[in-house]
Amino acid sequence: MSHKSMVDIIPLERDNQEREPPAPTPRRHWSAIALAVVLVLSVGALLGTLFPRDGSEIEVPDGDTIAVYVVGEVHRPGVVTLPRGSRVVHALQKAGGLTAGADPMTINMAERLEDEQMLVVKPRGAAVALDATEAEQPSAAGEPETLPEPPPVPDEPAADDGALTPAPEGEHFEGGVVVEEVPEGEVVEEAGPAPSGRKVSINRATVDELQSVPGIGPQLAQAIVTFRQGPPARAFSTLEDLMEVPGIKEKKLEQLRPYIDL
Repeated sequence: MSHKSMVDIIPLERDNQEREPPAPTPRRHWSAIALAVVLVLSVGALLGTLFPRDGSEIEVPDGDTIAVYVVGEVHRPGVVTLPRGSRVVHALQKAGGLTAGADPMTINMAERLEDEQMLVVKPRGAAVALDATEAEQPSAAGEPETLPEPPPVPDEPAADDGALTPAPEGEHFEGGVVVEEVPEGEVVEEAGPAPSGRKVSINRATVDELQSVPGIGPQLAQAIVTFRQGPPARAFSTLEDLMEVPGIKEKKLEQLRPYIDL
């Protein structure tokens, strides 16, 4: 009976040995390690592309975006990515804005941008210097351009030094008006009324009517009317008020008195 049991047990032990997995070989071991290393390196490269070390995110333009290179007087020059249809002002905002030395007068903020465009922000004074350089460029023939001469300036009248044109003989200026001189000691003759038989009103007479009075020329007649019209407008209350008009003094008033009234 004991012999029979040994025969029955032996097949069971052989079945258990056949079911156990085979031991790994050295070749399979190194292949698994190489595959793991390649997988780790691939994942690391992918993460490095998506998340750079400087923390900035790389923007890859697609069909709805454009890439514009912004340089010059901006705080963060470089390539910026914008939606298609963006304008210059959007690119400048993404580049950090203009610096204090930028010249905004040379920038068209409303200009629409295109893909692969380069936007240069000039410093102040660059446009003036460029214009001056272009003006000095030689002509197509290789010779400097000859700028047209400015038009001649007409001769200006001599400056007024305050000197007056000498008055005619026998007359002098009083208040800018030529007045007939009366020799000292000579008595002014009191002539009768004007030939018309009526006196001229110094408050209502025109320049022409005042010239009909002996002793009143064109300049003195105009001076009387100008004084009367003002401003301020005024009327002569007495004949003596005429002495307020430049060119009329007491002797002149006595000469005019027979021909004038209020």
